[in-house]
Amino acid sequence: MELDIKAKSKGNIYIIDVRGEIDLYSSKMLRDYIFTTIKQHQPRTVIVELTDVTYIDSSGIATLVEGLQLAKEYDTRFKLAGLSRIVLEVFQLVRLERVFEIYPNEEEALKSEKRKVKNEKESKK
Repeated sequence: MELDIKAKSKGNIYIIDVRGEIDLYSSKMLRDYIFTTIKQHQPRTVIVELTDVTYIDSSGIATLVEGLQLAKEYDTRFKLAGLSRIVLEVFQLVRLERVFEIYPNEEEALKSEKRKVKNEKESKK
């Protein structure tokens, strides 16, 4: 299955919607997309929406880890949303659910962002 990637922005939040299989052949495309989004737009937050990802291998996991590392360099929050049971099991197997902010869906990831921004504003008062 071919990988399909689309992005949309909501203010300073970029949502990268990924569909298909992330494997050795397609992970470079996802890496390029994530890196370009972070480097060119320097968003406050990137949410990688994985609801329609049916398979991910170690190269796909490595791509997301690299995205997280780059996001930290740019002071960008990096969140994952909508992991299927199969994809989540891969993350749990290598204990990466402790490293990433993982949300059940895009809506919950966006809500968490609103809460975080609200808390930051209140702490500055």
